Amino acid sequence: MADTSFDSIIKRLQQQQDTANAANRARLTQAKTEYDKVIAQYLPGSSFGAGVEADIERRGESFVAQRSQEMVSRGTFNTTARAGVRSKFEEEIASPARLSLESLRQDKLAAARSAEAGLVERVQDTGPSSTLISQLAQRQQKASGVRRSSSRISSGFLSISGITSRASKSRLSPAFGR
Repeated sequence: MADTSFDSIIKRLQQQQDTANAANRARLTQAKTEYDKVIAQYLPGSSFGAGVEADIERRGESFVAQRSQEMVSRGTFNTTARAGVRSKFEEEIASPARLSLESLRQDKLAAARSAEAGLVERVQDTGPSSTLISQLAQRQQKASGVRRSSSRISSGFLSISGITSRASKSRLSPAFGR
């Protein structure tokens, strides 16, 4: 016949671990939601880089106006030359800026996806340590065989014939002892 005090401590450990695992799953869901928000910022079509695009357009207008004014001053201004100014701006300034922005967006997106994948990969539900359960069972058997009246289990301490040991919190749920 199993000793009910041993059964109750195992049940208590399992309940605490189940509670901790549920809390861990809730934190995982919350973290994934936050990562999804970060990832959404960098997806194509998002507003990431909108300010840079607007700045490129403003600089383009300014560049074309400035170069056009220079051509008018020199007397070389015509519609074909003006079109060439815009092409020159796109080639020398706008395209490199857009490529740099796209590279940054891809880097940020990859980093966010990698971080989320790493988080998911590290998630583990754990249960009570089999080593601890085995030790408790052995101690319970010894206590039952030697002096039943001297063994007691209370609030995480196991006391057998005057020897007290504390179960390692690192092996158990963070919720141990709550």
